[in-house]
Amino acid sequence: MRLGRALSLGAAARVAIRAGLLVVASLGAVLVSASAAVGGSGTRGGSEAAAGWPDVDARAALVMDAGSGRVLYARAPDERRLIASTTKIMTALIAIERGNPDDLVTVSRRAATVEGSRIYLEEGERESLRDLLYALILRSANDAAVAIAEHVAGSVEEFARLMNEKARNLGCQNTHFVNPHGLDDPDHYSTARDLATIAAHAMKNPTFRELVSTRRWQMPWPAKNSTRVLHSENKLLADEDGTGIKTGYTRAAGHCVVASARRGQLELVVVMLGAGLGFWKDVRALLDHAFACYRPVTVVRSGQPVGSRPLTDGVVVEGVAGADVVVPLLPEEAASVDGRVRTVVRWDPSLQAPVGAGQRVGEVEVYCPGVPAVTVPLVAAGAVAAPQRHASWPWLAAGAVAAGLLVWRRRQGRRAATRTRWSARRASARPWARRQSWARGQSLARVQLRARGRPRPGRSGGRAS
Repeated sequence: MRLGRALSLGAAARVAIRAGLLVVASLGAVLVSASAAVGGSGTRGGSEAAAGWPDVDARAALVMDAGSGRVLYARAPDERRLIASTTKIMTALIAIERGNPDDLVTVSRRAATVEGSRIYLEEGERESLRDLLYALILRSANDAAVAIAEHVAGSVEEFARLMNEKARNLGCQNTHFVNPHGLDDPDHYSTARDLATIAAHAMKNPTFRELVSTRRWQMPWPAKNSTRVLHSENKLLADEDGTGIKTGYTRAAGHCVVASARRGQLELVVVMLGAGLGFWKDVRALLDHAFACYRPVTVVRSGQPVGSRPLTDGVVVEGVAGADVVVPLLPEEAASVDGRVRTVVRWDPSLQAPVGAGQRVGEVEVYCPGVPAVTVPLVAAGAVAAPQRHASWPWLAAGAVAAGLLVWRRRQGRRAATRTRWSARRASARPWARRQSWARGQSLARVQLRARGRPRPGRSGGRAS
């Protein structure tokens, strides 16, 4: 009886232990799932980053501060993916930098027959490069992309080479272009990080910024004797803080978007690749969270002295920062940033006076903990006049005259000394000369007497008797 009771108690204990283990395992699974959900929403920028980022429906996503390049949020930021028509960000940037908006572009057969989104350009049609750029961005026109590439570089292949060269110059390590429109190709890819870098750089170009912030544009339509009305597909432009930039879609790439917004001194860039249908809601959620958590902190102000440099002839130029350096910081980061900002001044090695006030004389690299180096222009605080080199010529002339007089006086002195020596020599030689003259006279007299048959003076003359 006792043995049975003991066995029953042992079985009950075993059951309780097993139940406890199941509960612990379940709790662990819940914690792991929660951790995975948080981790799946992306890695966070900085050692101390904002928590509670919204979960978004995208294969890769990233939030970057356009001014400093600081990444605030990232999910698979360096995973190479198809990027669809977000390619056209680089296409527009190359065309703006290398082309003239007023150029007339003749549409080729290749451009008129390209697949995908088009504005139905016809072979031989002539449109301005400006109109084609608006068609490229607002309507994502692939025919405009090919026409632009052929006009700027001569061919699509050469234009793709320029795109890749620009990407390398911007430090994009995982980007490669083979066309200007973004139609799927295994060798045509980029990443969320690289696209954000390209977009942040492009937004510094005023022409590009105006282009991607335009909501409506009209261009000629010769075939229909009418005009094409182009509307932007960027829904963020309807919001007060929206500033750009470009969307894209193919079945293989999914929905792709690069969008930007500004609040106060902060402008943020959001990239989502392989996103779902509700990507605009996710873009807005990421922006709202980032703006709520990070605050703009000016670590270097425009006009702030950062160094000086002596130039030739003792003149000195004072250098100041040419622009504000604003970085996004969390409240705890902002509280401890004082005294931790470092600047490195790089002067133009060919700098010489004169220097105008506000003239660019180099660059300033600003280093703030947790933020990539930010480079701003170094400008002259004030004007520096050229040295008055012409004012020294009177002294040089006076020196030349004095040197000439000194040489002349030395020569005169030498001549006077020479005349004195010769006079002394002649004076010492006169007695000898008189003796020589008397001797010559005596000799002449004897010769004359001998010729006359007379005895020489001083001897008796005639013969003995």
